[in-house]
Order: sequence, then C-alpha cells, then structure tokens
Amino acid sequence: MSSDGVCWYLSCQVFVSLVLLSQGAALFSRASGSAYVRVNQVGYINGETKQAILMANNSEGGATFSVIDTSNGKTVYSAPIGAGQGNWSKTFPNTYLLDFSKVQATGSYSITVKGPINASSPVFKIDTGTNLYAGLLPKVLFFYQAQRDGPNVNPNVMNRQPSHLQDEQASIYATPTYINDVLQGTLKRIGGPIDVSGGWFDAGDYLSALFTKLLAGQFKEGSIYTFHVGVDKEPGAVICKPTTDQQKAMDQVYSDIAAGKFKDALFAIQKKAYNF
Repeated sequence: MSSDGVCWYLSCQVFVSLVLLSQGAALFSRASGSAYVRVNQVGYINGETKQAILMANNSEGGATFSVIDTSNGKTVYSAPIGAGQGNWSKTFPNTYLLDFSKVQATGSYSITVKGPINASSPVFKIDTGTNLYAGLLPKVLFFYQAQRDGPNVNPNVMNRQPSHLQDEQASIYATPTYINDVLQGTLKRIGGPIDVSGGWFDAGDYLSALFTKLLAGQFKEGSIYTFHVGVDKEPGAVICKPTTDQQKAMDQVYSDIAAGKFKDALFAIQKKAYNF
C-alpha cells in the first residue's frame, strides 16, 4: 500500500498453471440439474479402495450408479448409492458415497448416476500405483519452476525470464502503523540493503479465482489461464474507500487497459521490472 491510500496488490499480467497433485485431487462433472460426481482425478490403484462422492442440491434417494468401461461402453458394476455423508455446503446439502472397490481391472472408466437428478463423472483410470503416480513428480517440478522468482529461473518453462532483480538490494523498514488501512506517517528505513531475491511467487489469490471454473469442470489439470488487467478483477489496484469520482477514474483506466491503449507502456514497465 502506498502513502497516497492506494492499496496495490498487482498490476501486471499473470500466468497460472494449475496442477492437481494429491491422491484426493478431484474434478467435477456436471449433468442436468444440480448434481456432480466427484472422483479421484489421479486415478485408483487396482487392489485398493475406490470411492467417489455424489453431490446434489436435493435428495437423491433411490438413485443407483454404474461404472462404465469407456473403451467399450459396457457397464462393469452397478449398485445403489451409499448412505448420506452430510452436507458439502448450503448449495449442496446432500452428499452420498459411491463405493466401487470391486472394480479392479486396469482401464479407463466413468460413473453415471440415475435418480432424481442424473449425473456423470469425468473419465478416470484404474491402474498400478507406479503408472498412476509416476507422472506427478514432473508436474510438481513444473509447478515450482513456473513459480520461481529471482535470477535463477528456467527459461524452458513458460519462457520464464529473470524477475524482480532489484530485490537483491532491498531496504528494511520499521513496522508501519495503519488506521483503517491508511498508512500513518511515512515508512522509516532502518537497515539494508539485503538480498531477498528468489523464492517463489504467491499465486494463491489467482488459484482461488479459478475454483469456480475448476468445480464446474471448466478448468482442468495442465490448463493455463491468462489474467488480463481490465478484464479480470484479480490483477490491478484498489483505492481504499474511494470517492465516486476516484472509482470512476479507476474504472476508466481499467477499461483503457483492456482496450489495449496502454499496451506499449505496460510492456516497457514489464521489461524494466523483469529485466528482459
């Protein structure tokens, strides 16, 4: 936040590559009505427990589910949905366990639910642990390389270039005082310079912005989403308690950026900031 009351949190275009890593990572598939089938996106190991979760905004009492072999369209397992598991949220107060542990053959499958609200899952795999998890380590490595900050970046990952090199000569300031998010007085330099370059970007705010798309099955593993200033709400600046005229002026700036009026100027800023 600057001394003029502008709460800056980002003002450049950001690229986020989403990689779901854990065994419990899941993807949703939406059918007609408000019902989803949540499955393990990584897959299920042949001889291990295999469960999915049905989420619905109304009761699914009496529904059944089937596991379909996607290679031939044949049903390999069917059963009534399991007991209710409580609510997921106010939107989805009904969740049900779908246990299909009896399915052990290697292959690609999907789940369909027939009941008050039909639903279907994305395709998932059943295979050995080695085959399912061998590809996760490179994805973890890719994520950290994509988020790397400072001089030691890997140019082979998303054409990354050294960034924030001025952090090598950072100053230390006394803890500032804020009242109602407004800086009181000025920053007081008490030390430095010190080298605080490197590390990783914090993309948490951007990942959270993609959760709606993720839950709707619109954003999948390995996808890349580009945030644009003036189009997406995440990158940019916020004026603390703006007047009507201030907010109007800020909205106009965003509109001009989205229209490309400041393209050359923004590129010049990025070139200097990222040293390319």
